[in-house]
Formats: sequence, C-alpha cells, structure tokens
Amino acid sequence: MDRRGWIETSLSVVLSLVMSMTGPLLLFFMLPLQILAVRCGKRAFAYSAAGIFFGSMILKLILLPDLSGVGSLIIADSAMFFFLLAGLYAVNFQLENYRTILKLLVVTVVVGLCSIPVLYYLNTDQSFNKVMTDQIDSVLVVLNGASSESTIFSSLSAVDMYNMFKYYFLNIFLAVYCCILALTWWFGRRIGFKSIGKSSSAPKIVEFYVPEKLVWFFFIPLTVALLKVLLVNKGFNLELGLFGFAVSNSLYIMGILYGLHGFGLVRFLMGKRNVNPGMNRLSGIFLILSILIFPLNVILLFLLTGLGVSELWINYRHKEKELIQ
Repeated sequence: MDRRGWIETSLSVVLSLVMSMTGPLLLFFMLPLQILAVRCGKRAFAYSAAGIFFGSMILKLILLPDLSGVGSLIIADSAMFFFLLAGLYAVNFQLENYRTILKLLVVTVVVGLCSIPVLYYLNTDQSFNKVMTDQIDSVLVVLNGASSESTIFSSLSAVDMYNMFKYYFLNIFLAVYCCILALTWWFGRRIGFKSIGKSSSAPKIVEFYVPEKLVWFFFIPLTVALLKVLLVNKGFNLELGLFGFAVSNSLYIMGILYGLHGFGLVRFLMGKRNVNPGMNRLSGIFLILSILIFPLNVILLFLLTGLGVSELWINYRHKEKELIQ
C-alpha cells in the first residue's frame, strides 16, 4: 500500500472514531470505512477496521467512569463494533457468489446466532443490569421533575423501563443492524465511486427488487405473528422465546425490503409516465420525512410493502425482473 493509501486509511480511522463518539453520527460511523473499501481495497479496509475497533475500546476505557459494570459495558460496545465491522467486511469482500441482498441477510443471520451468548452474558450480569437501571432511574428523576407527583412517568420504575427496553431491543436489533449495514454499503459505494470518477455498481432505488424466493421469510413470520395475535385475543398466551424474536426481526427486515421494493416500483411507474423529475425527487424527500411522522410512517410502510409483495403476481414492469446486484 502506497503513501496515499496509508494516509486515507489513517484518515478513515480518525473520522470513524470521531463519528462514533458524536451522538447521531454513530449510525454512520462506518461510512468513511466503506468509502475507503471502494478507493483502496481489502487491505486498507482491514487495517482501518482494526484501528477503529481497538481505538474505540481504548477511548471507552479512558472516557467511561470507574464504576462496577463498566467491563460489561465495554464488552457490549466492543461486540457491537465487531459485528458491524465484520459484517461490512463480509458484504464487501466475502460471499462473492451471493447477490448483495443475500449477503446482507446471511451476515445478519450469522450475527444473530453469534450474539446469543453475548446477550445471555449481559442479561445475567447483575452489575451491568444495575448500571443500566441506575441510568434509567436518573433519567426518570429528571423527567418527573425530581418529584413523585402526577406525571406520565411517575408510575414507571427503572426496572420496568429496563425490562421493556430489553424486550423491544431484542425484537428489532437485527433489523436495525441489517438497515445500518445496507445503508452504509449503499451510500459508501456511491460516494466512493463518485470520488474516483467511476459509476457505482450499487443499484438505484428504481432497480431494487426482492428475489421471489425470499417471500417465505416474510409470509411465514407474518403468519406466526397473526396466529399469536389471534390466540392472545382468545385468551391463550403464546410464548415463543428466541423463536419469537427471530420472527419479529425477520418480519421487520422483510417488511422494509418489500417497502423499498414498492417505493422503487412507484418511482419506476412515475418515470414510465414521464412524470417531472422534480416530482421524483420530491417523492424521495417525502418518504424520508414521513418516516419521522406517526402514524403516517406506519400507513406508508404498509402500503409500500403491499405494493412490493403484489409484484409477485403482477409484473408491473412488463419485462424480465431484475434482481439486485
């Protein structure tokens, strides 16, 4: 690797570490790394990823207060960084015979299985649980105005809030992981190739298509979820355990994929009817803004997901269906 490559590798490490320590930018901390993968290749990516991983551990050791349970916090944080960095490496440089969408799903499944012992350890570590409940308790005190008078949070305990957090986290964390990985790969490739004057192989949203064989990963979890709701309404409490978390994560992942499929189909139909390009851009802005507005985001997701699934039976594009590359 030449001098320019080492400079870009070092810069990627610094930018990623700064972003990982800066609030909302944490979600995009791997973007410099993905751009580096496009510009400099596998070796530079490996060096930069190692620097980010060990650098984040050192920063946590320096910045975290000296409290019981900090060791488990570092383990949790390191596991998150490792799974994300290893996943991005696999999507870029491994599984060459798989399409990108399948790479993302395979990596997500592997991470889900590997995370089980980590999650079990953290759940049974009393010092870690105490640190988390203490943090939630301090937030509740602030929200309640340092009093127990009637507020929307006064009836909630820190333990109850922590248990709710764990439950909802387990239901969505693989879906969030997959989304972060996919968005990083897509944006990073587009920016990276543009920076070297080449066209990106990352598909445009109008070209996005979910392979037909993946539909079972949507319909089976959907059937299980509907069956559970039906049984609960009949007075039966159906406990699914780890399988239940797998069902919910699969449903969220496939729902988002088919939602993107549906949005791509809308963009395709708008282009086919020669809709003003400005309206095309406006539809993308509207989609981004609607994600932040409840219940518009839920309604839109259901409509787009249904539209995406419907192309299993109706070929709106009137040509051979193209799978995501």
